[in-house]
Amino acid sequence: MIYLICLAAGRGRRFGADKLLAPWQGRPLYSWGLETLAAACNRRADARLIVVTNTPAIADAARALGAEAVPSPESEKGQSFSIRAGLDALPPLQENDFLLFGVADQPLLRVETVRRRRSPQRRRGPGGQPGPFLRRAGPCSLCSRGGPGRPGGTERPPRTGAPGGV
Repeated sequence: MIYLICLAAGRGRRFGADKLLAPWQGRPLYSWGLETLAAACNRRADARLIVVTNTPAIADAARALGAEAVPSPESEKGQSFSIRAGLDALPPLQENDFLLFGVADQPLLRVETVRRRRSPQRRRGPGGQPGPFLRRAGPCSLCSRGGPGRPGGTERPPRTGAPGGV
C-alpha cells in the first residue's frame, strides 16, 4: 500500500498568518498541492491520501477530494508532531508499504513528480519533497516517539540505510 501523507497543520508564524489559506493565483495556497496529491492518489487503487491539518477549510477540502483528514493537536510543537499524527492514522504497516510525506505549501508540485517519488523502484536521486520512506527500511527518529521537536528526539532524522539514500 502507498500512503501519501500531506502535512498541512502549520500556522505560518513567520508568515504572520495562516500561510496555507493565503491566496496564490486566485486560490488558497494549500489547494494546489492538495489537488495534486489527490490526483496522484486517485490514479492507483493501492494508494491512500491522509491530510494532517487543524484548519476546517483544509479538512473539508481534503474530504471532498476523497482524502482522510486527521488533526494534529500538538502541531505547534513542531513538524514531527504532525508527522506522528499522520502515522497514527495508519493501520499497522506491512513490510512493503510505502510512505510519502509532502507539505501543503507546494503549489507547483506536479502529479508526475509525486508518481516518480512514490515508486519504490525510482527513489534514487536528490532529496526533497515529497519525501519517501519504505516501511522495511526500519524505524527512524520521525517514525518513533522521538524526532525533531520531540523530547529526546534528534535534530535531524538519521539515514535509514534504505536504497536510494532515503
